[in-house]
Amino acid sequence: MVIDTHTHAAQGWNEADVREHFQATGVAKVLLSAAPMDFWGSDLNEGCARLIELFPDKAVGLIGIHPPQIDQSLRDIDQYHRKGFIGVKLMPTTGYYPDDERYRKVFEEVNARRMIVLSHCGWCAPGLNRPDLPQCTLYSHPYHLEPLIRIFPETDFIMAHGGGRTTFQEAFELVQYHENAWLDTCPGHGTWILQNAGAWLNVLNWSRVLFGTDTCYGRRGSFANFKKVEEFVRLCLPYAGFPQHVEAVMGVNGARLLKKHGVLLP
Repeated sequence: MVIDTHTHAAQGWNEADVREHFQATGVAKVLLSAAPMDFWGSDLNEGCARLIELFPDKAVGLIGIHPPQIDQSLRDIDQYHRKGFIGVKLMPTTGYYPDDERYRKVFEEVNARRMIVLSHCGWCAPGLNRPDLPQCTLYSHPYHLEPLIRIFPETDFIMAHGGGRTTFQEAFELVQYHENAWLDTCPGHGTWILQNAGAWLNVLNWSRVLFGTDTCYGRRGSFANFKKVEEFVRLCLPYAGFPQHVEAVMGVNGARLLKKHGVLLP
């Protein structure tokens, strides 16, 4: 069983392409993250909601929010949670620290609904249509999630891309000590970390490592990206000395997380 906890929908996707993509990957379920802002070529909340309506057996949604837009974030959380979305997607590199007190109301609402938070960590490309935003990696440091992880222990926080290539140690530390902290294998940081973290992998709590590919459904070439990441994880973990964790990372951990949030698998 494979569960991909970090996917997107391409702008302009069509049903036939997405259906073919799901059939080719063979995933049991994906977490479909809506882009919080329209400049990565990935679809926003409404586009992801339409895709989920077409493929309810395959996809469950995360709402894209930009916490500095407090009122809009709160409206989107309410609207799309009612539609069945089970979490939110953050992109702190666009110029905010998640633990900033000004946005606490947003995370209080997320916590009240017992949702998942998937936050980008590490460096990020500036986007296709660069807005007047900082696009700074500093904002996405995992330790800017730690206060929220501690304050809201019932909310699950996923640190994308393994926590970031230069900050993965902090992500590993949070996963080690907090049951609501997770990380995913998304490239390029996530796969780089699995290959290069060395002795740090010995202290990683593998029960909270999730398979993620950053696959963009409906975009040409994304299927090849999925297969590349899947093959890499299946080969890299045994090579690094952790063959016993392959199935947990590929799907068992994800199934446990989804079950916690009311998503049952066949």
